[in-house]
Amino acid sequence: DPPFLESLNTRHYSSLISELSADVVDGLCPVSDLLDLFQEMKLNIRDLRQDEDSLTTTDDQVLTQVSSLKEGIRYSWPLEELNLMLGPIGKGDFLLLGSRPDGGKTTFLAQAACHFATQLKEGECVLWCNNEEPRERVAARRIQAALHWTRSELDADPKKAIEAYQNRLGKNKIISLDKSGMTVHDIESVLEAYHPKVIIIDQLWKLGGFENEKTGVDRYAKLAQYVRDLAKMYGPIIGASQLDATAENKKYADMGSLYNSKTSVQGEADAIILIGQTKEEPNVRFIRAPKNKLPYANDDYRSQGAAINLDKATAQFYSQRDGRNKYAV
Repeated sequence: DPPFLESLNTRHYSSLISELSADVVDGLCPVSDLLDLFQEMKLNIRDLRQDEDSLTTTDDQVLTQVSSLKEGIRYSWPLEELNLMLGPIGKGDFLLLGSRPDGGKTTFLAQAACHFATQLKEGECVLWCNNEEPRERVAARRIQAALHWTRSELDADPKKAIEAYQNRLGKNKIISLDKSGMTVHDIESVLEAYHPKVIIIDQLWKLGGFENEKTGVDRYAKLAQYVRDLAKMYGPIIGASQLDATAENKKYADMGSLYNSKTSVQGEADAIILIGQTKEEPNVRFIRAPKNKLPYANDDYRSQGAAINLDKATAQFYSQRDGRNKYAV
């Protein structure tokens, strides 16, 4: 009986939390241990609730599941190459994005976030979780991506820029959580308050949580599993990460280049998007999805790489497809 098990589970953790709280008060352990215990309790209760829905016993249930996949809300990408390679993304999709430093991750995410935002209904939003760059720099990058403005144009009239940004996307379409020591607890609080439809986490591997795992690789694997569960509950999630030195000056890197990642992390992702670059072509990036289980990717392009142009001044990637150099947002 799942409700009975949930009650027992809650009582068990309540007892542990009570004991640990006393230790925190006495200075025997840090408050972060208490937060981790709360998180563990929430995850266990969530697993119990999911167990109720995990068994499919009738063909009518199968029909409902297939129809939900086909008819569910999905979001297109700002570049034609990405729409062919990945197809539109929807609830339950978890994607990993990787590049070398200065490879264009923030520009890629800013352009995508703005494009996703234009597809949302009134009152819906994209959540951007930033635990790396200064919040002012990331905010400016999003405005540039939405408007195709240079930083000089933005600085010349910030008020005009905000008005144009709101006209382009709508008001309050992208909310931002900016915190250098961000943890899973921080994200959970914002998710429960705003219920975003698309979530971006930059950088995923820096996100705090599950520190009790034996190794950094184990912690990252647990974190990826946790984020995948969030995607099922709220909407598609794109988590950004670094590529290690094996991807330096490579057009198309391998999945093994993802920083601090082994097969367990890669196994959680529905798609892994890698951005490559070379010194010979500084304004071109090379994108490929070496893992791609997304349901609406075009099979002729699912495993293909593509070169796209990068304009750093206006925070834009633009298509090279069919020789058309047009901004796609």
